[in-house]
Amino acid sequence: MSEAITEPAVEAAVEAALAAIAGAHDAAALRAARAEHAGETSALARFNAAIRDLPGDQKAAAGKLVGGGARV
Repeated sequence: MSEAITEPAVEAAVEAALAAIAGAHDAAALRAARAEHAGETSALARFNAAIRDLPGDQKAAAGKLVGGGARV
């Protein structure tokens, strides 16, 4: 992953997800938004996967940040 796990990056991913959900006009669009923003290839999933490559002293803070974004 080329994008660092930062608060602005996680916030941007969450904002994009919320905007996609708000703009979903039917069930199919909502399913597509969910797949794009909460699925295995979503930004939040990539951030979560990237935590394993961080130094040990950074993992807890990154996990808290990404986990908080995923719960929105």
